[in-house]
Amino acid sequence: MTAILARLSQRFLSIRRRDRRDSSAVPAKTLTLVVTYNEVDNIARLVTQILTHLPASSVLVVDDNSPDGTAKAVQAIADHDPRVSVICRTTERGYGSAMIAGLRYGIEHGFDFILTLDADFSHDPTDLPRLLAGLEGADVAVGGRGVGPQAASSRISRNRGLKPCRPTPAGAPCPP
Repeated sequence: MTAILARLSQRFLSIRRRDRRDSSAVPAKTLTLVVTYNEVDNIARLVTQILTHLPASSVLVVDDNSPDGTAKAVQAIADHDPRVSVICRTTERGYGSAMIAGLRYGIEHGFDFILTLDADFSHDPTDLPRLLAGLEGADVAVGGRGVGPQAASSRISRNRGLKPCRPTPAGAPCPP
């Protein structure tokens, strides 16, 4: 799976570099990718918030045939909004392979940017414009749940013996 992600990343990044050098390029096409399983209670509100904060974005939900009807809920939205699409996978399972399916979709459909977030609102859709702005002049922008002073005291930091540190300005080296 790592090799597939690496190949997809190389292909995607080479497309972005080529587009950035071409000053006559059309406005960037953005895809917001959400991988789901049993998220029917969240998905309509999440898609609405994504489209509120990034109205020019398309939204792709990749669902692993959730028994709660998540894919049907997304399809109901897609029936009325051409920016929304759903892939309902019936033979494969797992977050990683669902993410790869979504990335492939984005590349095959000519998207310039692919943003990802979780369907359980652990990523705040209001941050999507900032994440997209972070791609200006860059190939990759990363956001995270555990960013900021509260991350230093997170359980994972203590359990793994990682040194706590504060976020650094973009481009600054990480502290030792």
